[in-house]
Amino acid sequence: MRTNGYIRLHRRIASSNLWALKPEQVMIAITCLLNAEWRDVRRMGYDIKRGQWLTHYYEIAKLCPGTITPKQVRTALSRLSSKTVRFLGTREVRITGRRFLLLTIYNYSKYNDPAEKRAQGRAHGSAQERARTGHKGGTTIPKEVEENYNSRGHDPGVDKGTMILGLELDYGKAPGGRDWRTICGRFSAKKVGEMLKAAKEAHRRTNDKSVPELFIHLIDRERERAKNRSEQGG
Repeated sequence: MRTNGYIRLHRRIASSNLWALKPEQVMIAITCLLNAEWRDVRRMGYDIKRGQWLTHYYEIAKLCPGTITPKQVRTALSRLSSKTVRFLGTREVRITGRRFLLLTIYNYSKYNDPAEKRAQGRAHGSAQERARTGHKGGTTIPKEVEENYNSRGHDPGVDKGTMILGLELDYGKAPGGRDWRTICGRFSAKKVGEMLKAAKEAHRRTNDKSVPELFIHLIDRERERAKNRSEQGG
């Protein structure tokens, strides 16, 4: 367990879906927060990004106070990564033949950045971000989320929820007031990542439409193609 430094815990957590979980599940969530990396590091030859924790069920259980079992940890992580809570994402990785869990805390910067630093980052980064994306009212996306959905969004191992969260943080509401989760629908994480990457490339080439508009155009076109294939097959 890390013993130096601190994390921030906003009072609004008391009105969130996380607070409605069982006490041991909330405890496990806070344990994950306390042990997530605060900067990019390399451990056992594996690159770990800020807001991530390379661990396993038994280690989490051991670090929690009381008598938490690995089974309870597994159940808690399932709830914490659910659509209703969306606190973290989980992915299994193999290092030197051993299996580990790579946890990614969504919105990690909200817990481990001073408020002043976040405010300065938004002020200084918003103009540059709007210029890059073509979006007029976006917020700066947390670094760990950008690593997951932007740089590696085409990787089938990346959690789809991370990418959707990134869209919400980066671009705000979708054009027309649509919901990003509804827009992405049943497309796989790999497909969503491919179309997002294509939209960004198209924006860089033409700059006539924003990334969200191009992304939604690609999504709708692919959905129409899938519908036509289904009708032809039927």
